[in-house]
Amino acid sequence: MVQVEYHVLFQAIDNNIDDENLTFVVNHMKSRITSVVYFVLHCYDVNGNEILVANKPAYVGKRWVVDASYSKYMEKFRLSSRVLSKTSKVQVELVAINIDDNNPLYFNQCMLTDKDFTEYHKTDEAMEIAHISLIKNGYVNMYMNKTENFLQIMRPSKKSFSTKTLSANDITVIAPHIPNEPQADEPTNLFIEFLNQTEQNTNIVDSFKMG
Repeated sequence: MVQVEYHVLFQAIDNNIDDENLTFVVNHMKSRITSVVYFVLHCYDVNGNEILVANKPAYVGKRWVVDASYSKYMEKFRLSSRVLSKTSKVQVELVAINIDDNNPLYFNQCMLTDKDFTEYHKTDEAMEIAHISLIKNGYVNMYMNKTENFLQIMRPSKKSFSTKTLSANDITVIAPHIPNEPQADEPTNLFIEFLNQTEQNTNIVDSFKMG
């Protein structure tokens, strides 16, 4: 009898892994009758070629026995620094055995993390959209969770916008900031410098005469 496997490929994403120790978790998973599920981590280089370890994907997980009760399934594992240094994108694949029309697999809240795992949390992409009102200042600094870099968004009109859409405005200046930049480039100094700028007009007078 041929064992049928069903494969679920998640979208390949940019590699933001900082630590060699990782955790993959499916927070809720069940099937009507007993089934077997495991995960595979695929790593790809900048050219889109899969990085193999002993002729296999970067990591193949242990097999989980899934029953009729919603349960958490978690595995901690390690990737070598050699693999991580070459990895441009990562992709998670779930493989299910003994699943068919009469025995569907139900699961949600899948997460791959390189941080100390305590509980499942929403990803940055799942965070609610924030509405930003410029009440006292004419600028705001916007950060991401994994970097000290940030964008300074300047609007002298103080017109509001959201973290999803930068609405139209008469003047909007976007200034990137990086760690350890000169003090002269700090947000307040940069904003004041922008406000003090004036348009320069140069008039060229034709004063040449033909001899």
